[in-house]
Amino acid sequence: MTPIQILKATLAALATAVCVSQAWATPPAPASRPSDAQVRQDIWRDGKGMLDFKTTTGNTGKSGEMEWDAKTQTWFFQRGFVVTRVGGLSDYPDAKLEVGGLAIYRHTGGGWAFQKQLTTFNRYTGIPAPSDDELLALAGTNPERVFREHHRNMPHGMGKMVLSAEQGQRWHNANSVSFWVEASYDFRIESTRAVVPCTTLREVRIYRNNPQSPWRDATGLGMKILSGCGAPGR
Repeated sequence: MTPIQILKATLAALATAVCVSQAWATPPAPASRPSDAQVRQDIWRDGKGMLDFKTTTGNTGKSGEMEWDAKTQTWFFQRGFVVTRVGGLSDYPDAKLEVGGLAIYRHTGGGWAFQKQLTTFNRYTGIPAPSDDELLALAGTNPERVFREHHRNMPHGMGKMVLSAEQGQRWHNANSVSFWVEASYDFRIESTRAVVPCTTLREVRIYRNNPQSPWRDATGLGMKILSGCGAPGR
């Protein structure tokens, strides 16, 4: 190739790279967003079994959040809500079930399209429920079942445990509920025997025979490492 041809090829390659870069750059967020009335309509539908609906701001104080998905080159919008439903408990006819969730929307060329809804928590009102102190006591009473494989690698005991401020209770039925605890403790890595700080988020499920009986059998379910704990995945 002559020097002129090489220069032209180089400029063409640079122009292509710029175009590709611009195509994959994050575009401005849409100026509009689904209204609360639209969210209510999409979640409420025929309203069967529902008593009330409200949108929420959550811990961030925001009225919904937009997110750009680079893989699909699409804007998404999520709006928090709480629906109150009929409890449907024979022992407590006045009980209600509150279901918290997120309404997810996808932006198309013509506007916003409802994509799906995600449930983030649910809780009964109007029935006996465990207090925060009782939940923590139950989680600490049976640490080998709650912390499972981590329990045998706590050389200095359980350390500090608090209820999660981010994750709410999840009722499976009137006699079983899950909750989340954040626990900070020293953790011994089995492969190296090194002891390191460890903070985890644990889901704990408890049970009772009926609404009048005591809660029992705290059992650890899922775990998420928040910080430390040695190698990833431990």
